[in-house]
Amino acid sequence: MGKSTFSVNLAWAALAQLFEFQGRPGRVGLMDCDIYGPSVPLMMGLGGSRPEVQGEGTDAMLVPIERHGVKVMSMGFLVDDNTPVVWRGPMIMKTIQQFVQNVRWGELDVLLVDLPPGTGDAQLSLVQTLPLDGAGDCDDAAARCDERRAQGRLDVSKVNVPLIGVAENMSFFIDPAGNKHALFGSGGGVLTAEKLGTTCSARCR
Repeated sequence: MGKSTFSVNLAWAALAQLFEFQGRPGRVGLMDCDIYGPSVPLMMGLGGSRPEVQGEGTDAMLVPIERHGVKVMSMGFLVDDNTPVVWRGPMIMKTIQQFVQNVRWGELDVLLVDLPPGTGDAQLSLVQTLPLDGAGDCDDAAARCDERRAQGRLDVSKVNVPLIGVAENMSFFIDPAGNKHALFGSGGGVLTAEKLGTTCSARCR
């Protein structure tokens, strides 16, 4: 829950600003692989944008749209907001392969990939297409079971993607009086991280 929000904030508010501070802007990529429900364009303020296409035929390359020092590619750039994407697994895999191979990412320090919940076609297609340094996920009281299932699927599939850590998302909110409220309980990220043998990397509102 909140994976896209976390991905956008990690890419923009953390990594892009870090690299800009170091004098290396524009070296963060964000690939939105939530094919059925892409929300990254809206969160990045890029709703209605369309990527430039360079070249023709089999040599055609999409140019990611850059905002706040982050290069972004998403299915949301390629279909109308009111057009549902009704695809089976092979089409999802082909799209993810194109996002990896036919997008002119340029030189990046890091490429973040936002994925839908669960362990379906998008996740398996990604690990078959791109070598990954690691995976992370957001956890709260409602998502804890899905987190454990996802880790089990990665182990069974033998894809050798290490789990970097768990972010406890939607951990609390602060009301106008300054009081902190944990609507979904507390400590879910730490509990999940302990059971998966990793660390709880962050606690987010």
